[in-house]
Amino acid sequence: MFSKRIRQYFICLVAIVVCIFYILTLVGCISTSPGLPGLFLVKIANNHTQADVRVGLFGICAGLGNNLTCASTFGQNLTGAGGHYVLPGTTMPAASALQPLLALAAGIQSNSAGPGGVVAVVFVPLLIGCIFFVTAVGALLAHEAFAGHQDGNTTYADGKAAAAFGHKQRAWQVVGLLTTYSVAAAVGAATAATVASRALLFAGTVLPGSTNTAASANASSTSMLVTSGVALPVLIWLIVFMTLSWHLLMTLVWRKI
Repeated sequence: MFSKRIRQYFICLVAIVVCIFYILTLVGCISTSPGLPGLFLVKIANNHTQADVRVGLFGICAGLGNNLTCASTFGQNLTGAGGHYVLPGTTMPAASALQPLLALAAGIQSNSAGPGGVVAVVFVPLLIGCIFFVTAVGALLAHEAFAGHQDGNTTYADGKAAAAFGHKQRAWQVVGLLTTYSVAAAVGAATAATVASRALLFAGTVLPGSTNTAASANASSTSMLVTSGVALPVLIWLIVFMTLSWHLLMTLVWRKI
């Protein structure tokens, strides 16, 4: 139905989309660029003070109202010289209303660059899946480049040369294996993101704030409210779907070209 070149472009487009999705999930909450502050695993807010802290995989956003400051927390410490928490990406002490929220956020992230952090159960399989997928795409590109170098008039579709056919089969085995691992890791990351966000929400929709929530009628307005992220888990599940689609397209379409 479609020419060989169009089918190649289509599958390359799917691979590019998957790579973009991976980048978006990893850079969520590291800057105030449009859309990035919304890619969080969990949000901690205080309706009374309008304090808002969002925890991403490698970043944190914090601020009062819509005035958010976002920065990467990879290898960074949110605690300032005086023992108070600072705004992400700055050395300025955060407002007093943000201090308990940042304390919880730091505990949740728990230095995501090291082991033990809650977000580690998400970004570790996500990074593994990303590495496998990029390696699979690179292996495929290397195979096509090598094929074109050996025989400029064929893409190994005819399989005339035994050596060329064997090289093609080995390349497909490598690409298929790497893509399978990528899908498995992406499923693990998506499941972990969903479970982690739900677990944090289940741990307490209302956490103790600056007042005794059990004894106050206006507890809901003076407590730290935990909200699980939606966009980040959905984006990771889209990675699973797109990676699986890419794998099936490669198997059903590309090998017939």
